Amino acid sequence: SLVIESPNSAIEEIAKILLEKTGYVGYFALETKYCTKRKQTYIIEVNTRPGLWFGVTTPAGSQFVLHWLNTFAENKMDISVPVKGQPVIWQYWYKDQVARLLNRAGQVNLPKGYQRTYAVWDARDMQPFIFDLWNGLRKLIRRKLRA
Repeated sequence: SLVIESPNSAIEEIAKILLEKTGYVGYFALETKYCTKRKQTYIIEVNTRPGLWFGVTTPAGSQFVLHWLNTFAENKMDISVPVKGQPVIWQYWYKDQVARLLNRAGQVNLPKGYQRTYAVWDARDMQPFIFDLWNGLRKLIRRKLRA
């Protein structure tokens, strides 16, 4: 539940090959994992739905939503690519805290100098957080009742 914005030529090459081989045009989330034993990066998931991960794009200065909408527009907008600002860390903070309380996750030492953003948490709009919390509690209760 952690995304750290960082250039990575191996992942860029994987994404380039994936797009060339499939002919896909559009946005997607590419989840990868680096294997220290084999010294190689592997694809775990390719997801074409904009999910919680796009929460990292706005603080990073990306015009993600406008670019995405532009793919559907008949008359395309001229959308410039922003100049890079402060790098971003995206975190599913409250779920990480619960995992730590249940001893299912260790402490992660985050790099300094990054702007932080959080999945479903924004003090200006609490609805996504409340819904996510409620939905998580419902799932937990259902699991306990089935057990």
